[in-house]
This record gives sequence, C-alpha cells and structure tokens, in this order.
Amino acid sequence: MTQAPDPFEKVNRASLSVNLAIDKVVMRPINTVYRTLVPEPGRQAFSNVYENSRSPVILLNDLLQGEPKRAGQTLARFLINSTVGVGGLLDVAAANGIPRHYEDFGQTLGVWGVKNGPYVVVPLLGPTTFRDGVGMAVDVLTDPLFWLFGGFGTNTDEGWAYMGGSMLIAYDSNRDDFEELQRSSIDLYSALRSAYLQHRQSELLNGGAADPNSLPDILDDLPPIE
Repeated sequence: MTQAPDPFEKVNRASLSVNLAIDKVVMRPINTVYRTLVPEPGRQAFSNVYENSRSPVILLNDLLQGEPKRAGQTLARFLINSTVGVGGLLDVAAANGIPRHYEDFGQTLGVWGVKNGPYVVVPLLGPTTFRDGVGMAVDVLTDPLFWLFGGFGTNTDEGWAYMGGSMLIAYDSNRDDFEELQRSSIDLYSALRSAYLQHRQSELLNGGAADPNSLPDILDDLPPIE
C-alpha cells in the first residue's frame, strides 16, 4: 500500500519550506559548481563508488528479507566492481549482466509486514515515514563505513568527507527529477509525498513484499496535530 497517514502535515509543510530554502541557498549552488567542474562521466564514476560502498548494507537486507539470489548478486557485484571495476569507479558487474538493486532496513520492515506509519518531512533529510526513519537509523548502525570513520565517538575528516560526498551525489542524482516536479506541481507538498510513497512501494515490491496487513500498525492511529 502507498498510503501513509499525515497527522503532522502543518509541521511537515514548514519543514519542506526550510528544505526548499536550503536547496536554493546552499545545495543547488554547490551542485551547480560540481556539475560545472566535473563532467557527467566523472559524476557517474563517483556515484558508482558510493553505490558500491553501500553493498554491505544491501547484502544484509537481502539476507534479512530471505532473498539469497539477490544476496548473491549483491556480493558478486561488490567483488567484481571493487576489483575489476577499480574500487567501484566502473560498474563492470552491470555490464556483465548483474544489475544493481537497492535494499534498506525500511524495505526489510515492510517485507516483514510493518506499515509505513506517519509521513514526515525531516529538515535537511527530506521526506520519509516512521518506518523508513527507523530503517535509516539501522542502516547507519550496520554500515561498516560508519564505524570505520569513527562511529559516534570521533569526528574524522574522512567521515565528514564521506557524509558530504554522499549527500552531494544523492542530490545530484535526484536534482533534475525534483526540479521537474517543482515545475509541474500545483501543490509541491502533495506531489512530493505521493512521489515518495509510490517510489518506496515500488522498491518494496521489487524486494518481495509480504502482506502489508500481516502486522498491526499502531502508528497509523496517531491523532492529527491541530
């Protein structure tokens, strides 16, 4: 199901306004410079490296979802791209018939039957749901790079560089679609919520979703904020 209750709509709309201001003043200018200095093949190579670094998290969630075939694909992609693909710069695996797929703990919870819970817009991070927010936190804690770069106890240059680079890469890959959504939407908030929920449901079904009604979801019963 692509539905998610929206009891925090007023707060969410305010958060979206904050994010749009940050987008206009900070993220878009930085990304414009990035696109000017780095040609498209270079940006794709950086994106490939980042996606390859996510392989351990994807592999774990493949296994948690009971998808051994997809887990094997993830492991094969990581080994091939980390070696022949020069640390992930080249997606050699995809060129040889092993396509990329995405899994995260939010999807895993969905496969296990946990519903979305309320829709929320988080400053800086953007749209999510209670379920996906929990999943995001678990993904961070199960990412080997998080602990390699110091975990909770240490702020390292490498950690900040990885976080900043991943944000820039994610923004760059979504910028054109987001700008098109802005141009074509009468109500950007509603359009963004619908697009996010449909996208997440599409990812969930690709992972082999279980019956979404198999577990109760008390989060759906939260009262609206007046």
